[in-house]
Amino acid sequence: MLRKARIMATAGAFLIAAPIAVGAQDATVGPTAETLTTSPELVAAGDFSSLAIALDAEGHRHIAASEETIPTYEEWDAGAPMTGDLWYITDRDGSWAVQTLLESSGPGLGWTNPSIAVDDDGSVHIAVVNYHIGSTPDTTEGIFYLTDKDGAPGDFGPPVRIAPANMAEPSLAVVDGVRYLAYHKVSRLGEPPPPAPVFFKTDQSGAWVSHRLADHGGTPIVRVDPTGRAHIIYQAATSDGLDSSLRYVQVDPETGEPSSSKRIPGTRDLWYSSALALGPSGQPHVAWETSHDIAW
Repeated sequence: MLRKARIMATAGAFLIAAPIAVGAQDATVGPTAETLTTSPELVAAGDFSSLAIALDAEGHRHIAASEETIPTYEEWDAGAPMTGDLWYITDRDGSWAVQTLLESSGPGLGWTNPSIAVDDDGSVHIAVVNYHIGSTPDTTEGIFYLTDKDGAPGDFGPPVRIAPANMAEPSLAVVDGVRYLAYHKVSRLGEPPPPAPVFFKTDQSGAWVSHRLADHGGTPIVRVDPTGRAHIIYQAATSDGLDSSLRYVQVDPETGEPSSSKRIPGTRDLWYSSALALGPSGQPHVAWETSHDIAW
């Protein structure tokens, strides 16, 4: 039997459906209609702008979500600030529990784009961006990391900066205590545009070691297979920003060194979203969106 969960986000609320059993599947039409969904559960109410979810070895759900509050014109004129808090939501103890991990760190500063991972020992790890709310182009104070590994479940330590200012879109994986992080620098306009590199870093050697994967790009995703080999995809762009493609990198599980990148066929001039998953044997599966369809 397969298990699936459906996530739904709506303005002013965040909901998640309970895991469901999926019955026999027809190779042509997919799962039968009566096994597709259950009624969503209301987990937390708020103005959520980004979220991430991970499952632990026992199937408990762990969610990191950013709640962004932008005041109305009247509230703004009255001095109300823009805020962006980081929430942690889990059903680890059998029912949903919600806690605010990080509140806005200053006027106009908030937390966004969280990435969450759960290690085999049940410890929860979160990477999140501290950013200037409403800035165009985006300006960040860097990527921060927090975990409950050294305390009781849900007792997170203070945030620690693990990537410098103007870095964004973290993708975090943790396996056997080793952390793997992919991220990129926020792009800027210019003629020619200044570099917006894509980075990967890991503490496999005991200390963080950073690698530059591309001079221009974005939206990296990292996943780690059972052997400890990290797999990364990211969008790479030419220096003039006129051409792009989706590229793939493996990271040696012994040395932590990334391989040379390879372009994924069919992804030239790709400017849309992508996704990466690993099969039981570590085989990567990549899906990406074009201007009119989804490719695999």
